[in-house]
Amino acid sequence: MASNILHDEITAEVTRLLQQHRLELKMSKSVLAERSGLSRRMIGFVEKQERNPTLDTLLRITGALNIPLEDILSEARKAAIRRTR
Repeated sequence: MASNILHDEITAEVTRLLQQHRLELKMSKSVLAERSGLSRRMIGFVEKQERNPTLDTLLRITGALNIPLEDILSEARKAAIRRTR
């Protein structure tokens, strides 16, 4: 059960971090969609946690944001662990 909670927390944190980085870059969802080759709707689904993105989708988004996916995952895991303690 605890691993499910951690999984959910990491997933939520990944989407929060992706949105945070997009906003820090002052990038609209439309621009991110164009740069990543995804639809604006898919960007919205990911940011609202309405879809679990595939690895390809995550790589496209992080590539468009110019941030390594491994950095996002590492940050998300650390934050999730802190919250679940």
